[in-house]
Amino acid sequence: MDPEHHPAMAVSMATDVGRVRKNNEDFVGVGRVVRNGLDYSIWVVADGVGGGPDGEKASQLAVEAVIDHVTRTGWTDPATALTQAFGIANERVYEITGNGAAATTMVAALASDVDGSVIVANVGDSRAYVVSNGQAHPVTDDHSLVAERVAAGRISAEEARSAPDRNILTRGVGSEPDLDVDVFGPMPLPAGQRLVLCTDGVHGMIDDRAIGRISARMPIAHSAQALVDAAVEAGGGDNATALVGGYPDPR
Repeated sequence: MDPEHHPAMAVSMATDVGRVRKNNEDFVGVGRVVRNGLDYSIWVVADGVGGGPDGEKASQLAVEAVIDHVTRTGWTDPATALTQAFGIANERVYEITGNGAAATTMVAALASDVDGSVIVANVGDSRAYVVSNGQAHPVTDDHSLVAERVAAGRISAEEARSAPDRNILTRGVGSEPDLDVDVFGPMPLPAGQRLVLCTDGVHGMIDDRAIGRISARMPIAHSAQALVDAAVEAGGGDNATALVGGYPDPR
């Protein structure tokens, strides 16, 4: 792609309380920043843990901390910037209760408009997917008890979707004083591909095939809402949040 004529990344966001919960502990945010003469987009999705106002506060505080760090501090390496941002978010969320009673999952992406390269970081079971040709390819790994059992071959991925303890996390932002962050990339996100960030209220209600099909079949501007609507229609058992980003669809 010609760096002199590159378009800005497009993004859409959507969230819904679902059909069961009384409050929405998910939070989503975006930002833009120029570093070293390059334009970047920062996209973040989080799912609060702890119930009630603490969960809501945890997810919002974490997302805002990441965006604030990436857009307001000087940095040269995107992966380092994201890792440091997650660390700051962890400190701030941990301070909410002082003992880790409130926490949040979080997945974030730092995308370069110029070359379409993307760095992804995550903690917990909010996920990132790259969607290509209508198929969703997972980028992140869940930090949960069922994910560990799937990795060990003790249960299948399909069995994990209905396991009674599927929501028990092994890692969360704010649950411990120190945080281990998974970072992926840089990876290409060329025109025609999309990055999907979503909470388990989406990927727990609709499978990867549906995520790929739904997010690819319409313009980016409508894709996030379509994913959330599908999750709610499938039962809405949890708060549902999605973000879809990528180069704008060709006219």
